[in-house]
Amino acid sequence: MDPRFLVGVMLVVASIAGVWWLVTTSSRTVPVYAASETLTPGTPLDRSSLRVIDTRLGAVEEGYLGAQGDPPDDAVVTRTIAAGELVPLAALGEADAVGVTTLVVEPAGRLSADIVRGTVVDLWAAAPEGDGYGVPEVLVSAATVVRASEDEGFLARGGSVALELAVPRSAVATVLAATAAAHLLSVVPTEPGGH
Repeated sequence: MDPRFLVGVMLVVASIAGVWWLVTTSSRTVPVYAASETLTPGTPLDRSSLRVIDTRLGAVEEGYLGAQGDPPDDAVVTRTIAAGELVPLAALGEADAVGVTTLVVEPAGRLSADIVRGTVVDLWAAAPEGDGYGVPEVLVSAATVVRASEDEGFLARGGSVALELAVPRSAVATVLAATAAAHLLSVVPTEPGGH
């Protein structure tokens, strides 16, 4: 038998096997967790806020929270995870490591339509001055909205707007002092028109 014929047959068989392997591995899906709602920093991770999605991740599979078992105990979110987004392991940590807590503030005026759960905002304050207020200053940069007054069951007293923000623990005293001193508070999205 001609050796060239055998080499040709071996090449065809190797090519078919390679294509079969490529199709099999590229179509393999794995179950991973995705956020069923927007998760903000400091939110404990549990099944009620997650859903399972079968997806093809390939080489990046190790970077996401697999759904073969329950979510890790005592894990909290360290950055905002949008509803529908796969849960990256890099966005999870322990509660002590997150370094944020939540505060409820009552900003002046109406909220922008851009301000919803998960929106990153700057919290501004203007001190009382004479019959008005002084020049506003940023109290907290990049705070995350946990809840807004339009959310179900979360209405502020007396018709004012209430906003629950995740802020760094180091900023708590500053925000409380501004609130106690009757500063005029405002929130501004860090990315206008987006979340």
